[in-house]
Amino acid sequence: MADAGGGLYPLVLRLQGRRALVVGGGKVAARKAAGLLAADAYVVVVSPAFVPAFDRLADTAALTLVERPYVPSDLE
Repeated sequence: MADAGGGLYPLVLRLQGRRALVVGGGKVAARKAAGLLAADAYVVVVSPAFVPAFDRLADTAALTLVERPYVPSDLE
């Protein structure tokens, strides 16, 4: 089967009111968290440290920052 998508798989999700987990506190994680917040998801970000970009998102009630390493039970 030919790869017409260039290795990408398009996906559309209805995230309004849903919990979304982001693992990591870097620049990429901040962009992902911002996108999930824009989709009206409740976002939990787990990381031992966070880049300053998260400061701009911190006033959002739908965002929870958990300052510790990821553990598998975070998926529950």
